[in-house]
Amino acid sequence: MDKFSEEFINIVLKHVETIPEDNYKQFTQLSEHGESVYPNSDVCRGFACRATRRELIEQAWSVNAIKPGDYMNGFLNDETVTVGHIEMDGENEHINSPVYFFADRGIYAAACGNNRVYDAWLSWPCYPHGW
Repeated sequence: MDKFSEEFINIVLKHVETIPEDNYKQFTQLSEHGESVYPNSDVCRGFACRATRRELIEQAWSVNAIKPGDYMNGFLNDETVTVGHIEMDGENEHINSPVYFFADRGIYAAACGNNRVYDAWLSWPCYPHGW
């Protein structure tokens, strides 16, 4: 795991603990009833409901090779909260990346450079609301 991943997870873990239980359950219930990202696999279905918040984030975060604008532009019009910043130097570039929480969808996301997005879905392993 690289330093950016560690920072992303730590920021998300701090924020996810502040979500009221009723709101948190709305997101995690999708993990039982939503469309799974894994076809024909019920092994992980409902994981978000069984796991602690920490276990969920540690399992649900991922890195996507996609341009941040392509990933996030559709979400930025929704309720968006900046929950922290990742600031670091790496690969000959200075990174100061906000970590967003898209409150209507239960998605955390941060851009790392021009072609990577780190995310975590509270509905994992199912697609978030409105995906």
